[in-house]
Amino acid sequence: MNPFDNIYIILLYPKRSGNVGSIARIMKNFCLKNLRVVSNREILTTFESKKMAVHGKDILENAERYKALEDAISDLSVVVGTTGKFHKDSPSEFTIDVFGELIAKAQKNKVGILFGPEDRGLSNEELALCSYFLTIPANPDYPSLNLSHAVGIVAWEIFKRMDKPKPKKVKRIVTKENMERLYSRMKEVYTEVGFLDKINPERIMKALRALYDRIELTDRELRILLGILKQTKWYIEKLKNK
Repeated sequence: MNPFDNIYIILLYPKRSGNVGSIARIMKNFCLKNLRVVSNREILTTFESKKMAVHGKDILENAERYKALEDAISDLSVVVGTTGKFHKDSPSEFTIDVFGELIAKAQKNKVGILFGPEDRGLSNEELALCSYFLTIPANPDYPSLNLSHAVGIVAWEIFKRMDKPKPKKVKRIVTKENMERLYSRMKEVYTEVGFLDKINPERIMKALRALYDRIELTDRELRILLGILKQTKWYIEKLKNK
């Protein structure tokens, strides 16, 4: 599998159609072809987006549009959220220096790189849905990058590493949709046994998300964990009925 085919650039609620067009152009420059946009507006077909795309118009035409972030990442196995600042509840950090590992994962898994809106970036809640977070090193006095420039840096980092030797053994990682099944079940069972606070279960769930995303479960490992939770739930019900 060509890793380029498995790498997705995801734009969350972009504000300017010109930026979207510029991103399509720079993706074309660096051989990336999969663009996903989460937006309630028709931002892919505007005059400005087409003008700025230049020879990347096919990227715009083939782009997928979603109304919710969860839908845009559900079939992906690894999602890297970009952010200009560190959040205490962020997932594990993924640095540009080890982008080769990301490309290696893309040999067998769909990998997404998520960029937030120009005016605010990604929220804590949006970052919590990611497997890792990435911060592009910049002037600490002014670290905020234009959206299309940020995508350009990431696209270049991917492109220049494509010909580097890759690990022969790469495991297939479960999708974000299936990981959400696990997290939902964990939240239900762990709240019932008193491990999670009923009022604020997300405080610990964010740490659990970061832990299991870092492990990068296989389908078999996911089935084992779901089986444990199912058996735990069965035992709780059994005790209730005694």
